[in-house]
Amino acid sequence: MNLPNIKLDDLMGQFKELENLKSVFGAPVKIEDRTVVPVASVKINGTGSGSGDGGGPSLKEIGKGGGGGEGEVEIEITPIGFIYEKDGVPTFVKIS
Repeated sequence: MNLPNIKLDDLMGQFKELENLKSVFGAPVKIEDRTVVPVASVKINGTGSGSGDGGGPSLKEIGKGGGGGEGEVEIEITPIGFIYEKDGVPTFVKIS
């Protein structure tokens, strides 16, 4: 299977974008006389592994030999509810 060559710096940049609050709180939506803010749960799971026949007591020796590695990242974004203002108080409504 040919997978895209993704640099770790590019991947970390994408994770930093997820830290943005708009990834959890959607853009406010005006519905009649109320403003509603969608809310979502964001879950990130990652795994990685590597192997090779290089090794030794020094960095020069560790770098010898072949090796490989793989990793997987799973990002799950699930809508969980919305926030709106009721009588001047922010109110959260959970989606069942």
